[in-house]
Parts: sequence; structure tokens; C-alpha cells
Amino acid sequence: AQTSSAVTLIPDSDLATSIGVVDVLRQSPGVAAVQTGQAGGVTSLFVRGGNSTANQVLIDGIPAGEVGGTFDFGTVSSTALSGLELYRGPNSALYGTDAGASVVNLETPRGSATRPVLNYSGDAGNFHTFRDEISLSGAHRRLDYYTAFSRCDTSNALPRDQYHSATSAANLGYNITANTQVRFTLRNADSATGLPSAHDFYGLSADGKQGDQDTYSGLTLQNRLEDGWHNLVRYGISRKRIQERQFSNVG
Repeated sequence: AQTSSAVTLIPDSDLATSIGVVDVLRQSPGVAAVQTGQAGGVTSLFVRGGNSTANQVLIDGIPAGEVGGTFDFGTVSSTALSGLELYRGPNSALYGTDAGASVVNLETPRGSATRPVLNYSGDAGNFHTFRDEISLSGAHRRLDYYTAFSRCDTSNALPRDQYHSATSAANLGYNITANTQVRFTLRNADSATGLPSAHDFYGLSADGKQGDQDTYSGLTLQNRLEDGWHNLVRYGISRKRIQERQFSNVG
């Protein structure tokens, strides 16, 4: 209620029927999500006319963008996301110079049930698409936990354009005292997609592949005092690896 810019909140219910976050981002006003090719293709976000490198992307409070502001939303799975917050507008005062056009915040769910909760879901569709997801969450005394894993495979509509993505996530929290909590979060995504190039021009697909391995992890210690002070210390790791290879000359 105290922000000076428009904020779009996307609940986890909107992500339940999506394999990624690209489609739900497209529904936000003033937002253009541009994807190269089909599922798994590089996806850039343009907010209110801003450049795609002017978005500050946070995963559990950890800056996830590359040096220069580049971030590929095409590899982000909807698994282990409690929702998505999109701050539409510049806010470099709070989030740094990378927040020239927007701030995108993704959060991992937290366990709350007093007994372990195990959820499994699976779907299948055309283009040889299969997806399985399993999660385990709960809380015991001062400890809360949430873990999840998913795997998605699709052949897409073009030859040699297969895509697969495996995502694992964890969120562990422990209340040291009533006002002091320590929390560990981890999100890892391994994906690979074909690079068919200009199939419609040449009539055949190039024999190429791009692989992505992204890891985001953080350890947070926070304390709230009775007089309103909020103390927070966080150590985060963001590691992104990309490999692109053409196996043979085609076209």
C-alpha cells in the first residue's frame, strides 16, 4: 500500500497449469514477454518500454540476473513458486541500478502443516510432452521445510527442437527465538533445448543444442525487535552456466 508504482501479484494458483512463468507474465499490463522459438527458447522481458536488461530479478531475495542485467525467463519453471511479484516501474533507490524498468520477485513456498504433506502431479500433452512434479512440506516445532522436484520433456513442433527441464528446490527455516529466524533456500534448474535455426527457410533443422545450469542459494538470518527494528543479514550465491554447440554443419 505504500509503494509509488504499480505492482502485479501473480498467485501460485495461476502457475498451477503452466510449465513456466512466460505465459503468466504476458498477462500483466505494460509487459511484453518475447520468446525465441518454442518452449525452452530464450525469453526476454520488456516492461513499459524499458530494455530487457533493465529488470532486477530476485529469487528468494537473491539477485539472479547476469552481469549487465540479462536474464532468461524461458528456463524458469513454475515448480516451487509461491507466486510472483512484478513491480512495474524503476526503483533503483531500493533495489539498485539494475531496477531501471521493473523488479521481478520469485519466492519459494514455506511449509506450514504440522504433519508432512506429500503432493504429486503429472500431465501429458501433444508433441510428446510429459511433466511430473513432487513436493514434500511441513513444520515440526521450530522447523519448517519445503522441498520439490519436477521434470518436463517436450519434442516441440520442429525436428531437433526437443526441450527438457529438471528443477529442484528447497526452503528450510528454523526459529532460534520468537523474534530470530535463520533460513536456507536453494533452487537449481538444469535444462537443454535444440537449436533448429531457421527451419522454415531451409526446410531442415540445424543440429545444435543449448544447455543451461542455473543455481541460486541463500542463507538468511533476520531478527525483529519490539520497537520496530528489523535486522537482516543474507549471503547469496547465483551461478549460471550456459553451453551452446553445433554438432554438424546443416543448411
